[in-house]
Amino acid sequence: MPQVYNRSRKHFFLEVVEVTQFIADDCRRWLPISSHPPGLECSIRHWTILFHHLRSTIGLSDSVYEWFSSYLTGRTEHVSLGEAKSLTHITCGVPQGSVLGPILFILYCSPLATSLAGMEFHSTAMLMMTTPSAIIHSTCLEEIRAWMKQNFLQLNSSKTEAILVGTPHRVWSSDIISITFSGQNIPLSTSATNLGVKMDSHLTFEAHIKHLCKTFFYLRNIAKLRPTLTPADAEKLVHAFVSSRLDYCNALLTGIPEKSLQKLQYIQNSAARILLKVRKHDHITPILKSLHWLPVSLRIEYKVSLLTHQCIHGEAPSYLKELLIPQTSTRDL
Repeated sequence: MPQVYNRSRKHFFLEVVEVTQFIADDCRRWLPISSHPPGLECSIRHWTILFHHLRSTIGLSDSVYEWFSSYLTGRTEHVSLGEAKSLTHITCGVPQGSVLGPILFILYCSPLATSLAGMEFHSTAMLMMTTPSAIIHSTCLEEIRAWMKQNFLQLNSSKTEAILVGTPHRVWSSDIISITFSGQNIPLSTSATNLGVKMDSHLTFEAHIKHLCKTFFYLRNIAKLRPTLTPADAEKLVHAFVSSRLDYCNALLTGIPEKSLQKLQYIQNSAARILLKVRKHDHITPILKSLHWLPVSLRIEYKVSLLTHQCIHGEAPSYLKELLIPQTSTRDL
C-alpha cells in the first residue's frame, strides 16, 4: 500500500523549501510549476474510478471500503418551487464542505504521483522538476494533462505558473525562459503563488513579505472602528485579519535578513498600539508583554521549535521527520 499523506499547508511548504534549498546548494536548478485543478466536489465524474483506487491502489476492503461507498452513494438533491419539486439522484462528487474532500482528492490522484518518475507531484497542484530541459517540462505537463483528461479532471493552463529556483548565477545563466503547455507559452515568473505563499526564484520571500505588508490596510480600518469596539471584539478583529496572516507558514521565514522581518514587526507593533489605544511613540516591549505577544522573530523560532519537538517525539508526519539529522557528540559531555 503506498504512503498517502494529507499534508497540512505549513508542513507542505516546509518540505518544499527544504528540498529546494538542498538542490540549490547542490548547484542544480529547480522548477516548481503551480497549477489549479478543479475541486473534488465538481471534478470526480465517476465514483467507479475512485472506488477502484480505494480498493486496488490503497488496499481498502471490507467494512472500511463499505464506509466510503455508503458515504458517497445513495444521495439525492432536489429543487422546489412552490408545490413543484424535482428529485435527482447524485452520481458524482462529494458533499460540499466535507472534511473527506481533500483526503479523497489525494487518493483519487495517487496513481498520477506514482507514475511521475524523478519528479514530485503534490495534491496542492505543485509539480517540481530538476530536469534542465524545457522540452521535458512541457512533455511532462502534457502527460499530466492527458492523465487528468482520462480521469475526468482538467488542468487549467491559464492559471499555471512556473518559476526557476536556484542560486542567482544558476538562474541568470539558464537558457529556459518559458515552457509550452496545452498550446500556450508560459513565461517564467519572478514569483509564483501557491496556497497563499509567494515563492521567488532565490527563496528570499521578499515578495511574500511585501504581500503581507498589505495587511496594514486592515489595521487602518480597525483603527477607525476602535473607538466603538470593546477590547475583546477589537482583539478578535486583530487576530482574524492581522495576527493570523503574520503567523501563516511563518516557519518559512527562518534565516531571512532582519531588515525584512522588521517590516512585519512594524505591523505587529501598530496592531498592538491600536488594540491598547496607546501613543505611537510609547515603548513597544511592555505593550507586547501585556498582550502576551511574542515579537515576530520569536514567533518564528517558536514555530520551528514546536515542529522540531513534534518530529523528535513522533507527533509530526514522517516526511518531516526524515529531514531532521540528529546531532551526535564525538565526546562525552
